[in-house]
Amino acid sequence: MKSGFTLVEVLVAVTVTALLVTGVLSVTNGVVRTAERQKEEGRREERVSRAIEVLRQDWRGRFWVQRPVPEPPVGTRAVLLGSTADGLLPGAPRAARRVMYSASERGLVRREGVAELMLLEGPVVLEFWDGVAWRAQPEGAISALRVACDGGREAVVLR
Repeated sequence: MKSGFTLVEVLVAVTVTALLVTGVLSVTNGVVRTAERQKEEGRREERVSRAIEVLRQDWRGRFWVQRPVPEPPVGTRAVLLGSTADGLLPGAPRAARRVMYSASERGLVRREGVAELMLLEGPVVLEFWDGVAWRAQPEGAISALRVACDGGREAVVLR
C-alpha cells in the first residue's frame, strides 16, 4: 500500500486554505480601511480645532465689530472686526489689526490686510447672536458668533 493523499483530499485542503486566506485578507483590508478613515478624521478634527482657535483668539481680542460687512463676497457670510490678537504673518508684531472672516461653501477664510489664509475647507456657516436669535447677517450688537462646519454636524459658539 502506498502512502500519500488522494486527489480529493488535496482539493479539499486547497479549498479550505483558500477560504482561510480569503477571510484573513478581508479582515486585514477592513482593519486597514478603518485605520485610514480614523486617521483622516483625526486630521480633519485637528484642522477644525486650529481654525476655531485662530478665530477664537481674534474674537477674544476684538475691540469693534463692523456691521454690516461692506460688500461681502457673493454667497458668503462675513464678519469684520478689529482685534489685538497676534497676527498670522511671520514677524508681525502684536498690534491692533483689521481682520475679516468669511464663510461659504468653499470654507472659512481669514483676511488680514492683503494676506488671505484658508483656515478650513468645506462648507462653513457663520451665524450671529444679537441677544434674541441667531441671525444670518449681523443686526444690532453681536454678543456671540456660531461657526458650523462639516454639514452642520460640528458647531462652536464664541462669546
